[in-house]
Amino acid sequence: MKSYGAEAVYDHACPTVAVDIRAKSRNTLFYALDCITDEISTTVCYESIGRAGGHYVSLESSLVLLRTRKAVHASFALGYEMFGKPVVLSGEYERKTNPEARKTAVEWYKTMASLCEKGKIKSHPVKLLQGGWEGVLHGIDLLRRGQISGHKLVVVVDTP
Repeated sequence: MKSYGAEAVYDHACPTVAVDIRAKSRNTLFYALDCITDEISTTVCYESIGRAGGHYVSLESSLVLLRTRKAVHASFALGYEMFGKPVVLSGEYERKTNPEARKTAVEWYKTMASLCEKGKIKSHPVKLLQGGWEGVLHGIDLLRRGQISGHKLVVVVDTP
């Protein structure tokens, strides 16, 4: 990960990961984006945010799991909002049209495209699997067994 520009790298399975992150950030980490959003990742994020608090954003609405720190403001990002149309889903997933989210997404896209063109953003290394639909099943099995980490799985599936 350091070759991708990370200043520090942590093992998410290490029991002291949150303590280590707080030490590295001198207890001032303010933002945490939880791209996994399970009980373990949520706990690590909440515990990594510094003493003064901050913002926790997940990609799932299950943030009620650990609302244990009043100084941490939690929300969840819903990617569909970026299309500038209402999101017709049930419960807390339903959203009205959000022009600000659309505007932010357009600006973000421009920034990311520019960074990619300049070679400042690298994608995950690709692991190509063969076998069509059987290859997809094999890839899912590899993920379930925890045998894939840090790679983007790609399976070419020919459709009739």
